Amino acid sequence: MKKKIIAVFSLVLVLVLGLGSISVSAASYKTSIKKLINHLGNVEWEAIQRMDGDYDEVVYSSSDRWKAEVAAISIPFADADLVDYIDEGYMTTSFYSIDQKAYDKECMDIFGKKISLGNLSFGYNDSYMMQASETNDYGFVVKSDEYDTETSMKDVSFSVKKSGKNYIATKKIFYGYWGEAENATEANYQVTYTFKKSSKSSFGFVLTKLTVKRL
Repeated sequence: MKKKIIAVFSLVLVLVLGLGSISVSAASYKTSIKKLINHLGNVEWEAIQRMDGDYDEVVYSSSDRWKAEVAAISIPFADADLVDYIDEGYMTTSFYSIDQKAYDKECMDIFGKKISLGNLSFGYNDSYMMQASETNDYGFVVKSDEYDTETSMKDVSFSVKKSGKNYIATKKIFYGYWGEAENATEANYQVTYTFKKSSKSSFGFVLTKLTVKRL
């Protein structure tokens, strides 16, 4: 009888330990994915700015131009050099140069490969952040403070699930004027990220697709 009790206890212990390791593993990948999404905060904002009022859904996935823009926008302004500043009274515009090394690191961390800086479009596209590049040796991110004084975003919900080799993260967001966002309880946009595991990224995952949808 004692042997049976010991055997049952051992089996239960193995199951508990096994489930514990699965739980830790799930928590681990969700934490890593959330860190990468937080790192992509400027990209999320820019995507909603571009589609606001014009489209019900926008899907980004394969264009090298888009990937170059994502990498450029994701570089923290603290890690870039301020090269020009224009104050027009009602708004200010700051021009930051992108360091090639920092840009290459962003490409590897987000997509797992290097992407030529020459893929950035030259000129303005009339949105929150723009990119410009005249050669493969440098680029610019342009930040306009005009939008900072009027609009805000609030996360309403967040979830991550594994689907085959993909990891799908879904964020529901309220985007609107500051006063509205502070009290919002329902989302008006949904941002869906698709990731894959990769040892080439310091986050452990790379972005393969981004979808922004109006709710």
